Amino acid sequence: MMLSLEEHKKLGAELNGAIRSAEDRWLIISKAYGKGSNQARLTLHAFYKLDCSRYSLDAVLADEQRENYDQSIYFPDKTEKTDLLVSELLTLE
Repeated sequence: MMLSLEEHKKLGAELNGAIRSAEDRWLIISKAYGKGSNQARLTLHAFYKLDCSRYSLDAVLADEQRENYDQSIYFPDKTEKTDLLVSELLTLE
């Protein structure tokens, strides 16, 4: 079963909203408890799972739509905060 264009857009928007929320929460938590704290690590891992979901959906959409796929319709460009969180996660592991 394929989702409609509108359903894909809604799912992409929801994932992006969740990722932005995780980014914001991580910045608050890491300042309050420290970047190496358990709280910050849990937030980073939650963010990572959301980010992986976004890329999984991106791959499925690209496969379904082939040459008609336009990533900018579904997912805005990654923010600097997203890149920062990914680099923080990599340094913790």
